[in-house]
Amino acid sequence: DLLGVDERKRYLVLFQNEGEIRSTGGWLTSYGIVGVEGGQIRELFVDDIYNAEGTLKVQNKRFTPPRSMSNALKITDWPFSLVNWHPDLSDTLTEAEPFIYELGKGTPLEGLITIDVSFVEELLKKWGGIEVPGETELVTSENLNSKIFQMHEEFVPGSTQKTTFLANLANEIVKKLLSMNIADLMGIADIFEKTLDEKHLQATFKNKDAYNFFSSRNWANSMSNEYNDAPISIDWNWGGNKANLYLDKNYSLTINVRDEDTVDFIYSITVENSSTENVYPEGDYINYQRIYIPPQAKILRISGIEDNDYSIYRESGFKVIGGWFNTPIESINTLDVSYRIERKDGASNFPIVIQEQNAFLDINLFKQPGEKKYAYKLDITYPSTWNLESSQGLNSISNQLSGRFELNKDLEFPIIWRIPN
Repeated sequence: DLLGVDERKRYLVLFQNEGEIRSTGGWLTSYGIVGVEGGQIRELFVDDIYNAEGTLKVQNKRFTPPRSMSNALKITDWPFSLVNWHPDLSDTLTEAEPFIYELGKGTPLEGLITIDVSFVEELLKKWGGIEVPGETELVTSENLNSKIFQMHEEFVPGSTQKTTFLANLANEIVKKLLSMNIADLMGIADIFEKTLDEKHLQATFKNKDAYNFFSSRNWANSMSNEYNDAPISIDWNWGGNKANLYLDKNYSLTINVRDEDTVDFIYSITVENSSTENVYPEGDYINYQRIYIPPQAKILRISGIEDNDYSIYRESGFKVIGGWFNTPIESINTLDVSYRIERKDGASNFPIVIQEQNAFLDINLFKQPGEKKYAYKLDITYPSTWNLESSQGLNSISNQLSGRFELNKDLEFPIIWRIPN
């Protein structure tokens, strides 16, 4: 069905630069439409995202942003380049279709694929480089970022500056991938698996079987019900720079299982900005931070948001804490959020499941697409009367569990205790 066995299937491809992080991975630079029919590529179009915005502007086509986006960024018109506000790829696919329709590219779309610079770098390493129209030298993994910086030194949010190089690069990458035979594709299978796992390449589909296949492997950036306990952190760089390339982060999550009906979460993000000057691509990290927590969670404490000015609202089945969490050049900043979940609040998806004399807790940690491999510290305490039976991937001392790792992909930690009568 995906290959158009009965009719043409059309897919949207979004090219992202994670040096300027956004919800689904990065700042949108280019977009593409790929049409597949009878197992063959029958349609291929790639263009700069700002060309698309220029077309829509000339046609006086206007779109209303989601309320949370309008409140956060203080915008009333929704440009195509900001269509990836929601982190769930299926939401982005739904929101992108009206833009594609008004651009005259036709609908419906059957799926969405996101590609970021890290995926392209991996391909260029394998290929040794690629020829791009307008470039006098081969584009390689070594000179890719310098060429991107050269094209965007004057970029600021809202700019209509063209990104011809990135559009041409995206076009050449897609053409080469789609023209490869099976043997050549198998030769880069490791790149696909690695970048899908680490969310530098993601895809979602309307076909339920395809969606379930990708979602079950954490390749669809689906914020499903399994993320019903641990917080989800989503950054949105609004500084017009590539400060994300100069950041180091440390995440810390402490979970206190007070009893079988009450669980406390203490979450901390520490960001260090090693930028030394406010000159592109370096600079202050101006970041609208969103923390997604369970809808029934009782917030106990929030600190670190700029001027202590934050919003709390419901969206996509979560309670969301949103506010500016900025880190100036050569500085360190910390955000802390703590909350409590209680079974008595009628939570249908309470984190701890009791079956006979066993208690089960699955901790699912969500990695934002495009993010680098940052350090994560997980600590769990539980009642001393509970007997630990399984704690995959975590160290155990007395009634405490702990883990130190790099969050390079979504991770799951299933825990089982035996509890007294």
